[in-house]
Amino acid sequence: MGAHKPVKIVMMVIGGLCLVVLLAFLFGIFVKLLWNALMPDIFGLPEIGYWQAVGLVILGHLLLGGCGSHSSHHSRDRRKEWRRCAPPEPEPSPDPLTT
Repeated sequence: MGAHKPVKIVMMVIGGLCLVVLLAFLFGIFVKLLWNALMPDIFGLPEIGYWQAVGLVILGHLLLGGCGSHSSHHSRDRRKEWRRCAPPEPEPSPDPLTT
């Protein structure tokens, strides 16, 4: 009975990987179709191919959600995360009128 457990785990991992690949492929097609349906008519931009759509998804993730972990959706935690990602604030210069 214990000999079948590793085989079942391996099959579940392979099935999960296949599902991830399928969903990523479908999401790229969805972005491509959505872009090609809207952007050329609205903004006069050219149509894009599948790999350009995947590149847009990756770029969007890097620009909008690529900094820090995504474990919490609380606004307080989000503010801390943005402060951590932001450049440090410059030191205030001394006011010559008050000295």
